[in-house]
Amino acid sequence: MCNAGLFTLLIFLFYRYTSFSLPKKYFFAGLGIKLLAGTTLGLVYHYYYHEGDTLSLFKDATVLTRVAYQAPFDYLEMLFSNPFEKYPHVYEAIGNLDVRALLMSKMISLANLLTNNNYWLSNLYFSILSFWGIWYLCNKLIQLFSLDRSIVVISFLLYPSVFFWGSGIIKESVLMGCLCFIVGYSLNLLYSPPQKPSRLSQVFDFLLFLFTLFIVFKLKYYYLAILLPTLMSLAISQKLINHHPRLEKYNILLFSSCFGLLVICASFSHPNLHFKVFFEVLVNNYYEMLKQSPKLHNTITYTGLQPNVLSIIQHAPQAMLEGLLRPYLWEEGNVLKKIAAVENLLFGGTFILAIIRVIVKKPKVSPKLQLLIFATLVYSLLMLTLLSLASPNLGNLVRYRVGFMPFLLLLILAILRLKKELPGK
Repeated sequence: MCNAGLFTLLIFLFYRYTSFSLPKKYFFAGLGIKLLAGTTLGLVYHYYYHEGDTLSLFKDATVLTRVAYQAPFDYLEMLFSNPFEKYPHVYEAIGNLDVRALLMSKMISLANLLTNNNYWLSNLYFSILSFWGIWYLCNKLIQLFSLDRSIVVISFLLYPSVFFWGSGIIKESVLMGCLCFIVGYSLNLLYSPPQKPSRLSQVFDFLLFLFTLFIVFKLKYYYLAILLPTLMSLAISQKLINHHPRLEKYNILLFSSCFGLLVICASFSHPNLHFKVFFEVLVNNYYEMLKQSPKLHNTITYTGLQPNVLSIIQHAPQAMLEGLLRPYLWEEGNVLKKIAAVENLLFGGTFILAIIRVIVKKPKVSPKLQLLIFATLVYSLLMLTLLSLASPNLGNLVRYRVGFMPFLLLLILAILRLKKELPGK
């Protein structure tokens, strides 16, 4: 009963806080789909796989929740640090001591305090929070660029793998909500017309932006290694063009130069992002994942992959193609793999149609939209390539793609809906 009230209050606050560019009925329909998807994901792992991240992370979270009930101050210390030596009996009971897994378990434990360690109720909290980040971005995209509502809804709320793997107690659910808020907040700063929101609203949005950056950095830092240079390059290029219109015809070159410099700077932000170390980690992770995948037909196999720039470039086309389109429909596998294969087939056909439409229509695109399109392609294709190289297991890759797939799909659907020019203000 208590959780029913909290759910209602949380949904009410999100509903009131949101500026609606989509019909309000979409809010409740999208939220319902999200909650159903999270519940379905839990059912699949409980009764089909019988194991997996969502179950192991929840089990670890219950250990922390028990500490919270018995020793609240000890729990608070564990929440903000990892004092392994001080509480060995606690950490010995936790199955996964990886820093990223621990962070996820800590977040789940907070939900467990509200639900009394009820997996299904905690699952709903995660789905609601993920939905809010996605809903925020959807409204900003329509508000700022006059995009067709249907393509935004399809890309972020109705695309099967996105709403399924981006829901419930799973890292990708948190990632999806946070990434969408980061992108929506950044685009709003860059493209929103001058206005005077309340100072409280500005402070809240900024603090939430910093918090979501922190969560993504701790959970999956490599997304930010591509996303932040992309957003910053977009902002710098657009601002320079606004002040110096003559640079407009060099917009792509300007973006590329900014992106290159920022990526070099990003390489110093995390030990694993130093170029030499990054390539070694990438390739080592590939071979390690390959060893852990007994069924080779469920993996992408690269011949002679080495930790150097030339080898990465040589294997990039295969990584992009197979990472985007596999599993193929004719490959053997279970029901979930066949569903993913059908989705990939439809996506591949849509992608080809979009290319044909561009060749036939030859649309006129404003410089502002050229930058947005190029930025979307850079982010999506780089993430696709890197994830496909580092994680050759097709089951994992289908899940990991939720961090960029809706953005790429949105671009493709926007192209298919064009007449003489892409939508946008």
